[in-house]
Amino acid sequence: MAMADFIPAGRTSLVKRGQTAIQVQTEYAYRPVPRITTTILQDGRVLHKVERGLDKAISSLEEKVRMEETIRRQHVEVLGIIKTDDSAPAVPPPAPAVEQPAPAPRKPKNCTERLEAIPGVVRVYAMDNRGHFKNPERHEEFLFKFKDEHKILTDLLSIFGELPGVGLLRERGVYEVEYNSLYLVSEGTEMFFVAVDDKRRGGESYEQAIHRAIDGR
Repeated sequence: MAMADFIPAGRTSLVKRGQTAIQVQTEYAYRPVPRITTTILQDGRVLHKVERGLDKAISSLEEKVRMEETIRRQHVEVLGIIKTDDSAPAVPPPAPAVEQPAPAPRKPKNCTERLEAIPGVVRVYAMDNRGHFKNPERHEEFLFKFKDEHKILTDLLSIFGELPGVGLLRERGVYEVEYNSLYLVSEGTEMFFVAVDDKRRGGESYEQAIHRAIDGR
């Protein structure tokens, strides 16, 4: 029979030291030299090893049976040391947590996002400079909530005059359609209706905050 056929069964146990779980494994190996090794681990990390060298490798079933008893005794001895002896391999304390800096808030990329970030703004309705709503669902919502303003949409757009250039450009600015409720905003290349809730307004006026948004600040 090959040497691999005479490998005795190993032992594995889990023992607690305080709140720490420690795994103990004892096994036989014949390479590179015959030995019995007890390995003490925590979370897969090796803390300590107890190794006993042997004169020769196991070569019979009888020796295999005797070696299993030797493995059992060594395993029990190490378990006893861990449970009762304060000088047993101590479990290193966990590394202190490294406080990660909070990620910087993402800066809004476009005018719609900057307007939506203003405290108190509840909805932004984006349009091109001819008054075509960019989102059909938002268009339907605006028509339902602001029916009267939708009827005079052309007149409202004309508040911001057309400018010469490639495509349709308009003057930049902010117009209060309804006091602390609805604003018409021209960024120059696109327009917006901005619905707000005055109870949720931040420190500065809506006009100031909107001007900052269309200026990219």
